Amino acid sequence: YAALTNLGKVWNLGFRMLRHSDLSQLYFEVYSGSDRTTAQTTLPSVVFAPELDNLQNTSQLTVTENAKNVAYVYSPAGTQEVYPADVDPEVEGFERRVLVVLASDITADNPDPAGAILQRGRDELAKTRMYSAFDGEINPNSEYKYGVHYYLGDLVEIRNTDGATDNMRVTEQIFISDETGER
Repeated sequence: YAALTNLGKVWNLGFRMLRHSDLSQLYFEVYSGSDRTTAQTTLPSVVFAPELDNLQNTSQLTVTENAKNVAYVYSPAGTQEVYPADVDPEVEGFERRVLVVLASDITADNPDPAGAILQRGRDELAKTRMYSAFDGEINPNSEYKYGVHYYLGDLVEIRNTDGATDNMRVTEQIFISDETGER
């Protein structure tokens, strides 16, 4: 499992493995996912939101405790401010969350010190991003059906009750059949 997980991380792939206990069969599927957000125009968009009546019993967790959006990278070869691609360099005030990076190993004799400083800043910022998780049930009457409009690994758009929009990857789809019916 660890070897497959590591391989999937390298190639940005996911997988699922199921065992059918009655038949002693193993089912294995690899998926990569597609962008199904409103930011693209190639595929039909998939948008889930409580106000669209296609999402119910929702819960959301957002962790910003250690989130940073600018890195000040200091090295013997120079100093540079580094921003993630999705952050406006004009961010200021309480919205500006600074990470100080000491890169004493990047010296002037490096073949590309500016590039190395930039990459170090990006690498360190990637470790301190905001984490957001969302859970909810798809309304049985939703216009979007799993296996038709979206699949495992796809990026879909989620809008919460506050109007905030996030692009999230479908990592799990659970089908339930109990005394209340199928969902």
